Amino acid sequence: MTKTKEIYKTLQTGLPLVLLPMLAYIWGRPQPGWVLMWLLAFSLFAACKILTGRQIPEEIESGDKWTYFLGWPGMDPKRFFARRPQGEFSMELGRIALRNVLLGAGLMLGVAPRFFARPLLAGWIGMTGLIFMLHFGLFHLLALHLQRKGFGADPIMNRPHLGNSLANFWGQRWNRAFQCLTWTYLFQPLRKRMPAVGALWICFLVSGLIHELVITVPARGGYGGPTAYFLLQALGLVLERKFRNRVRPWLMRVWTLSIVLLPAGWLFPAQFVLRIIVPMFQAWGIFPPQ
Repeated sequence: MTKTKEIYKTLQTGLPLVLLPMLAYIWGRPQPGWVLMWLLAFSLFAACKILTGRQIPEEIESGDKWTYFLGWPGMDPKRFFARRPQGEFSMELGRIALRNVLLGAGLMLGVAPRFFARPLLAGWIGMTGLIFMLHFGLFHLLALHLQRKGFGADPIMNRPHLGNSLANFWGQRWNRAFQCLTWTYLFQPLRKRMPAVGALWICFLVSGLIHELVITVPARGGYGGPTAYFLLQALGLVLERKFRNRVRPWLMRVWTLSIVLLPAGWLFPAQFVLRIIVPMFQAWGIFPPQ
């Protein structure tokens, strides 16, 4: 590939990732912060879908392509279109997903409003409920439905509470859509130019910056927290490689959950919870208006 073609391919790949969030920010800036958050999130989602859509084989039917673009949050079209035998809906996995939907709804609609006198706590409870409803519930039910149709739709979340190391947690269990993106379009290209540890640090730095865009930019505060959170994860991964084989499995699980959960306030700073999550739930009628 000539240098000109390489530059053209880079611009073609990166343009949606820059242009769509920029347009979302320009249009959404006058809107409430929580509206801007969703606009930025969906613009990044759309840009990533466009990026990964280039991997879809030409022979795939248009209806199936639209299913990938609009009906599935995953980012691995090769795996999605690797047809599987159509199977029956797994009742056991369906019950687990439905339980998570109900748990999330209970936290968001039932528990969180009771703590509205302490808005930071109420916001955290409601946000946790929303994550359970979407990522561990509705997205999982969607994956099971698409599997039944024969698509290779692996659940986005792969039982992250069972993570036995940071490498296992971030590489195989948490948000596998984002993991697929960073591995394919960031880590592997960087690995050809630098040692793996350098590529690892850059991947987590980029993850932090992306979360800054969706979290701290709409909140207009808490800057640097998400980036610090993901750099801490990278540091934990580097340290983990030195002692992982010398530590008991149960202690590795404690280590993993501690590094992931204890600094969660960096990832979701108070400004985000109070200026984005709480007003959003108020607009939705879940929290009483101020």
